[in-house]
Amino acid sequence: MSFSVLMSVYCKDNPKYFSLALKSLLHQSEYYQQLVLVCDGKVGSELEAIIKEYKEYFTKNKIDFINPKTEVNNGLGKALNIGTAYCNQDYIVRMDSDDICADNRFQRLVEIITDDPETDVIGTQIEEFNKQPGDLKNRRVVPTQLSEIINYSKMRNPMNHVTVCIKRKSLLAVEGYENVLFHEDYYLWLKMISKGMNLKNVNEVHVFVRVGDLGNRRNGIKYFKNEIKFLKAAIYLKEFTIIDSLKYILPRILVRLLPGYMVSKVYKKLRVSS
Repeated sequence: MSFSVLMSVYCKDNPKYFSLALKSLLHQSEYYQQLVLVCDGKVGSELEAIIKEYKEYFTKNKIDFINPKTEVNNGLGKALNIGTAYCNQDYIVRMDSDDICADNRFQRLVEIITDDPETDVIGTQIEEFNKQPGDLKNRRVVPTQLSEIINYSKMRNPMNHVTVCIKRKSLLAVEGYENVLFHEDYYLWLKMISKGMNLKNVNEVHVFVRVGDLGNRRNGIKYFKNEIKFLKAAIYLKEFTIIDSLKYILPRILVRLLPGYMVSKVYKKLRVSS
């Protein structure tokens, strides 16, 4: 088996956090063959300098470093599709530009795939952190078995996107990500479920996720409108019924209109203390 790592970076990413994310990948470079790092629009001199520095490191470690760039910021879905076109290994492993891989992430992936080579998407739990991994001990826990994932997907995103390892041929079979803003990965899982593909989550933490301001990212009219667009796409896909959509959106209406600091409290309540 072979792995491509797929990451996107854009101008508002924190250079320090970006460097630490790449460093956590570099530590495990013996396990994968390719890193595809998409610059989604012009990223600025500081991020460019970090890319140049790490390109040398990855190349020395015999990693095929690919760095496609776009003139404008297209959003995550389009950026990942651009990157997918460059991925040439059996599996595509996702990574965000401010998160940190567990030291054994790729070693465990090799073991998991060896035991279960038929799975199309493998995800894991995530642990959130503030300044350094382990300081919050909050996890976003998702179901592990396919039947549970399907049921869970009617109400919430059933996979932690930054943890997933996807069979390249399976991703291509459903024509990749789509530009469903804020829900690119969620919609991808629904597409794969609709095609009868096998998704599972492992009850381990493979990625430490830096806590951002979810309250301000996940509220307001703009986010609410994009959730409606997501639901329309899910209905068209026949993975959501009208009833499913109402059950999904009704509890969220109030939350989307709350002030950011209150939304942050709601999301904190949804996390599990490890």
